[in-house]
Order: sequence, then structure tokens, then C-alpha cells
Amino acid sequence: MIPKSARPARIRENLEAVEIKLGSEDLAALDSAFPPPDQPVRLGMR
Repeated sequence: MIPKSARPARIRENLEAVEIKLGSEDLAALDSAFPPPDQPVRLGMR
């Protein structure tokens, strides 16, 4: 995802997000909350 912002403060916040590190527990929680689909899913593109 490429965030868009015209405000310098928001741009700095977006850049700081690159430093976030997710641990194995965080990744497991995400996998549990958003399991992969059983079959391919067509994604809407704009």
C-alpha cells in the first residue's frame, strides 16, 4: 500500500511505520483474524 498525504506531519508518520516489527504472536493473531480463502478470490482493481 502506498499512502498519500500532503501534510508533512502525516508523511513523517507514514515513514515511521516502516520501522514497525511484528512478532510471531502478532503475525499469528493476524493469520487467525484474516485466514486465507479456500479458493482464489478475484480482487477488484481500480
